[in-house]
Amino acid sequence: SAIHYTTDDEAEKTHLFLKLKNQTIIIPNGIDLSEFSGLVDKERLKVRYPHLRDKKIILFLGRINWKKGLDILVKAYAMLIKERTDVHLLIVGGDEAGYIKKVKGWLKQYGLNYIDYGLEDKNYTQDVWVTFTGMLSGKEKIEAYAGSDIFVLPSYSENFGVAVAEAMASGTPVVISNKVGIYKEVERSRAGIVINPDSKSLYQA
Repeated sequence: SAIHYTTDDEAEKTHLFLKLKNQTIIIPNGIDLSEFSGLVDKERLKVRYPHLRDKKIILFLGRINWKKGLDILVKAYAMLIKERTDVHLLIVGGDEAGYIKKVKGWLKQYGLNYIDYGLEDKNYTQDVWVTFTGMLSGKEKIEAYAGSDIFVLPSYSENFGVAVAEAMASGTPVVISNKVGIYKEVERSRAGIVINPDSKSLYQA
């Protein structure tokens, strides 16, 4: 009877591109707002990871996968820390197909020391610029959103972007690429900053 899409962008990129004749229905993915409505201790994140104290936290939360734009993020972050040293990149999510090795390789290339709590992999001497937490869920995930200063998702491709909605439900500002399916809704509502998926755009945002 109809084909269900989660965003206008998804419908345009598939239905119109394939010139399908079926009726379309656009129903966004939802989140349970009750999970975000309670009192969340924003300082809990820095209690769990004490080296984040006195830092502005840039949060990436999602699968560690090629399409998430982590190459863009690492390069943009390397540009940013040349100007300010009070920022820290927090990467939350599970590794997919060993892609985390590439991300760590880029970090080493830019001289960015990191801690990986998921693997107990520590590559630093004094200053730590990046923290990998592994996958977080439930209360710990919400504390990561609430305890961060900004959420970034510079994806090359994303049919919706549930993490974007979760970040906004937590009151955390978002910067996303125009390849994230929900970007038109975010742009229309002036609910975040939408960028091209490149490091210079992300750095400026």
